[in-house]
Amino acid sequence: MPLCLALVYQKLRRQADAEALLAKHRAAHGDLGVYQYAEIYAQWGDSGKAREWLATAVRVHDPA
Repeated sequence: MPLCLALVYQKLRRQADAEALLAKHRAAHGDLGVYQYAEIYAQWGDSGKAREWLATAVRVHDPA
């Protein structure tokens, strides 16, 4: 659910809040959910970071 909220914050032009939420989630969960990080960056329009996280997902064998 927190990752969905990061999308909502970004759509509301609250980018700092969106990034803070994503950073907090990453700090708590690490490489669990790296595919979801790629989805977030793709939704934010940051294709470079989305591709980086997709590559990480492949490397760590993320089941998503």
